[in-house]
Amino acid sequence: MSAVGVTLGSTLLFFSVFTVVSAVQINITTQSGQDVTLTCRVTNNITAVEWSRANLGQKNVFLYQDGGFVPNNQHQSYKNRVALRDRGMKGGDASLILKKATTADSGTYKCRVFLRETRSWKFTIINLRVDPPDQINIKAVSGQDVTLPCRVTNNITAVEWSRAGLGQKNLFLYQDGGFVPNNQHPSYKNRVALRDRGMKGGDASLIVKKVTTADTGTYKCRVKIAETGSWKYVTINLNVSPDQMNITSESGQDVTLPCQVTNKISAVVWSRADLEPKNVFLYQDGHFFPNNQHPSYKNRVDLGDRGMKDGDASLIVEKVTTADSGTYKSRVKIAETRSWKNITINLRIPPDRSGPGGTGSIGVIVGLIVAGVAVAAGLSFCRKQKPQSQNSFQPPDDQD
Repeated sequence: MSAVGVTLGSTLLFFSVFTVVSAVQINITTQSGQDVTLTCRVTNNITAVEWSRANLGQKNVFLYQDGGFVPNNQHQSYKNRVALRDRGMKGGDASLILKKATTADSGTYKCRVFLRETRSWKFTIINLRVDPPDQINIKAVSGQDVTLPCRVTNNITAVEWSRAGLGQKNLFLYQDGGFVPNNQHPSYKNRVALRDRGMKGGDASLIVKKVTTADTGTYKCRVKIAETGSWKYVTINLNVSPDQMNITSESGQDVTLPCQVTNKISAVVWSRADLEPKNVFLYQDGHFFPNNQHPSYKNRVDLGDRGMKDGDASLIVEKVTTADSGTYKSRVKIAETRSWKNITINLRIPPDRSGPGGTGSIGVIVGLIVAGVAVAAGLSFCRKQKPQSQNSFQPPDDQD
């Protein structure tokens, strides 16, 4: 241990014998990637503060005394990542800012402050929990407009949208009240915009127009908080399917025809090309409308979620048969824009190979027929051969 560390430890030992030591416990939860403030405040003037954490051995997180930061015994995982919120510790504020916290930073921290007036120590215990970053999974179909959600509860001064695989380029950068196009990737020019340029209510969501399968990837939203000057992150996994989906199932199974958008839906109509003007399923204004439904789908289809939460208008078809094969179209009406979006699905149900009428049964029938023919041929052969054998074989004459 360094000389400074020994002096601090000895002072603590000496005064702990004669002084009542008080401790406060605080629980803090944050998300990975965020800057977090570990609060530690007293009402007296502070001459020294040491931040430590369980499981670091003799190393500390941060030591400040005699008017300066003492780095000698700092644990390497905290180098250049921690600093006092106020170097002067005015008003007894010894709070520590931890930058870009990760799940590895979860643990129990101790703040020890040495008070000038009483020459005593006070303790604050902080239990920090760092959760994995927010991850949102979104599915879309090629040709749709997609909203990538990003919302915080604070005022935002800047937002940057990026995507893995684009190198140093970004999707969208907005700061100082304006869009900054200099470093935008060419594939997103004139295709992306904030849902609300004013970012009211902490909304930094991004609209991507006419997505393609090439837009599939992991997106990150980084927002700068006005009050703290810190950054917060949201991660989104976007999966864009072709505008036509191909689904193959087996006869007798229940099949889900997927239909997902990122907006609130006010109506959905499922139809099939060869059944029009009849529909497969119509749901609007919170009700199912059976009047124009094709008879073959009565009591066999329903939405996976009648509330269509999170834009899910997927349809379940029960006990499909080969007659259900065909091209289906889902048309959803978006509540906000009152516009329609379409999804096309090709459903193929091959004949049942083991059930009645399938190839298995045909094989049995053919086998029986072949066996029958063979038996008949054998009997015929026997009948023809019997008299021939009697004529061709004669017993020899008796000879004297």
